[in-house]
Amino acid sequence: MKRIGLGIAVISALVCGQAFAADEALNEFGGQIMLGSAKVDNGGGSNSFGMGSVYYGRFVMPNVEIVGELGYMAAGEGDSTTLYGIGARYFFAPVGKQGNIAPYIGADVGGSTSKNSPDSTNWDIRGGIKYFISDRASINLEYLHREDKVKDVDTKLKLDLLQVGVSTLF
Repeated sequence: MKRIGLGIAVISALVCGQAFAADEALNEFGGQIMLGSAKVDNGGGSNSFGMGSVYYGRFVMPNVEIVGELGYMAAGEGDSTTLYGIGARYFFAPVGKQGNIAPYIGADVGGSTSKNSPDSTNWDIRGGIKYFISDRASINLEYLHREDKVKDVDTKLKLDLLQVGVSTLF
């Protein structure tokens, strides 16, 4: 887990250094709620759940954003999970123009820590759209597929999520 944290810190420092060199770099702050299903690959079955997250992003190029995310999921029987990660998004249309629909794809790596469960590492791939209701605010819809590897256990968790959120550029 310490290696993941160190890796995230190093990547963030490199990305932020490049972003400060860009002209008129944009920042984004947003939040989202997620509904999805999880399946355990060792025959543990599947279940549905909900979670929420907040994120901060920095556009390092007009169509490339680096994102850090922090999330929370309440699980059954008093368990809760804190999720964290860093990723990148590639936008196929300009962001920040009222009325624009900006489709994108992305990928993240991260981890999670739980109150009553072992820690895990994860990766995801995602795709979505942002609809800009003004030059600075958007409504977002996103699908993502995530896979978690639970620490010290031969278990992988596969999640499919549909996320709805809002964000603002500054």
